[in-house]
Amino acid sequence: MKIGILRETLKDDDPRVAITPFYVQKILQNYPHLKFKIQASEIRAFSNNDYQNAGAKLDENLMDCDYIFGVKEVDPETLYPNKNYFFFAHVAKAQEEHRAYFKQLASKKINLIDYEYLTDSNGHRVASFGYWAGIIGVYNAFQAYGLKNNLFNIPLALDVHNYEQMLVILKKISLPNLKFIITGTGSTARGVCETLLNLGIHEIQPSSFYTNFHHAAFCQLSSKDYIENRCDHSFSKQHYYQNPEKYRSYFNDYAKEADIYFACHFWESPFPAYLSKNDLKLTSSKMKIIIDISCDLHGPIASTLRETTLSEPYYDYNPNIETEEAPFNSPLNISVCSVANLPAALPLDASEYFSKSLYDNVLPSILINKNENFIKRATILNKGKLTSHFSYLYNFLTK
Repeated sequence: MKIGILRETLKDDDPRVAITPFYVQKILQNYPHLKFKIQASEIRAFSNNDYQNAGAKLDENLMDCDYIFGVKEVDPETLYPNKNYFFFAHVAKAQEEHRAYFKQLASKKINLIDYEYLTDSNGHRVASFGYWAGIIGVYNAFQAYGLKNNLFNIPLALDVHNYEQMLVILKKISLPNLKFIITGTGSTARGVCETLLNLGIHEIQPSSFYTNFHHAAFCQLSSKDYIENRCDHSFSKQHYYQNPEKYRSYFNDYAKEADIYFACHFWESPFPAYLSKNDLKLTSSKMKIIIDISCDLHGPIASTLRETTLSEPYYDYNPNIETEEAPFNSPLNISVCSVANLPAALPLDASEYFSKSLYDNVLPSILINKNENFIKRATILNKGKLTSHFSYLYNFLTK
């Protein structure tokens, strides 16, 4: 069996990789019948020599590989037809801006396995960069707070070498009694929460959020804390997922009491919006910084107008005229960070973390045919055709 590792193409400024040299070597030691081929890259966090020393062969042509691994979306022009691909495709939420790309993937008749849908029996994702997105989201929140209030300036996350250096920088910052609010309970939210705890920021329960504190504090919310049935104000997760139109969000009750908001939730249409344009216009709201790690454009948070980049992470949202302005332009504006590839700021740490997840949870399924349904659940396209798990995308793909 041969495994190929792609050079990033459509997102060709992303230095991350799905399988690092350390895990190439470890896999080859445990599965000696395997061979690795890797396309050369000058921007990857690990050098071409690192991979050659680990036992991989540098080769532009991956046509003879049984499985091909990338990170972000792959340029359709470089896809090999009828091959098995693993990458984050960002097509399963039926977002209009991804429709043309999805059609191109299908036309190549590939088997598309999306990391986002590799889940265990409890529905929890097993291969994710989200934890590191949460960590870097906290760093950006601190940077945004310093810039917005003319208090301090720290380097861009892109210019920080590793997690240890990032923590050293953050621990030098003294914050007033700010309130942080977090939506989501997955690995991204865990990255946010653990980093805040490492910085000595206290965790509080939703019931205590409206209390005034003499120290910085954060609160993590799950859906049951801010979503309710329109009829009787109850919440059932199963009923909510099956009937989202019958529910409403009252998240703004929390948001207007928070200083900084981390959006780490899973959301898709037709789930209710969390922060509408009218919500953001409230002059009584304290919230002036939103770190939208989920980054659903035109989705649950009205101020998320576009994706930003690691080199230019912020813009201001003027809630009165509902438009974008230059970052930190006015204290009345809401400063937004909506970087879709936050983990790329710490590519060495994030790639090793992700590779371990693949090694522990995913590779056994393809190397020794263990738990084939695990892979099937994450397969969006089979020879270019939608699988049963993703049949709801039929109109989106064929329209």
